[in-house]
Amino acid sequence: MFKYKSKQEKARQKWLRKFERIKADPKRLKKYREKCRRKSVAKYARIKANPKRYERYLNNTRKGIALWRIRNPLKAKAHQKVFIELRAGRLNKKPCKVCGNQKSEAHHKDYTKFLDVVWLCKLHHVQADAKLKP
Repeated sequence: MFKYKSKQEKARQKWLRKFERIKADPKRLKKYREKCRRKSVAKYARIKANPKRYERYLNNTRKGIALWRIRNPLKAKAHQKVFIELRAGRLNKKPCKVCGNQKSEAHHKDYTKFLDVVWLCKLHHVQADAKLKP
């Protein structure tokens, strides 16, 4: 029976076959790793050259997350409490209150009430946060 493969799956399989050949030869593997490292360094240089991109990059890295936690200790504590309760099973994730989407996030109306959350999807969470900002 004919098995259909998407273009992405074909490309992935082709890349895996190529990588298997590279992995078998130590010299080719060393060249491949060096090429990947150069690409990574070049990408970082492009990000660093653009202040807005670099700020976004920092905000998405561990350093940025650590800075956010320092600047927003109450929010960080509220997020941590919700995570702990979810993991322990004492708090259950519910669908979005507005549209019923199963992929929901905890929205805090008041960060001093750690476990008083409303479950919203990404779209409605962003809208709710926009309403709360002065």
